[in-house]
Amino acid sequence: MRVIEVWTDGASRGNPGPGAYAALFYIGDELKNVVSAYKSGTTNNEMECMALMKGLERIASFDRKYDDKFQYDFYSDSSYTVDGYNKWLAGWIKNNSLSEKANSGIWQSIHNLRQQLASRSIQVTVNKVKGHAGITKNEAADKECNRLMDLYTRMPEPEKVIRVNGDIKVQKVGDEIILTSESLRALNGYKVEMKIKIEQLNEIR
Repeated sequence: MRVIEVWTDGASRGNPGPGAYAALFYIGDELKNVVSAYKSGTTNNEMECMALMKGLERIASFDRKYDDKFQYDFYSDSSYTVDGYNKWLAGWIKNNSLSEKANSGIWQSIHNLRQQLASRSIQVTVNKVKGHAGITKNEAADKECNRLMDLYTRMPEPEKVIRVNGDIKVQKVGDEIILTSESLRALNGYKVEMKIKIEQLNEIR
């Protein structure tokens, strides 16, 4: 059975403040998959939990023909996340106290995913590593979180309009980026296909 390592990280600038999570999938030293996202208002612990949850969610989405071919070893520098998964979550469920805990919705999803993966005999471990200790894969997860926070916190301020290439206006309203073109009408959102335009905007600024 081959091992896939999943290195997770989550961060929030200000705690609470803008944040991001990342889950990086490796076979050996080769990066195979990245799951990451930004959130405008969050905490360190929420993002750390989201990284674990989204990593498990991605595994659950894999074709069942791979279920008996891979073991998934998660690595996190968050004691909250590692202890929550390995020590606390089963007790919270057993005692019906999960709803009283911080990030209860995410922990419930983690519990559901753990049960789902166990029913498919998928082996998962969650392991603690020391953060900011020069561990290459841990640093890579941290770098992805910071990349997203840098990207989205440099966007135009609410209601501020910047004109790009003469015809296109870029405006941030709340958590939405609006691109408006006199010739193309309005495009809403900031999905993956928008990122190049947003990065180019940051360079122009």
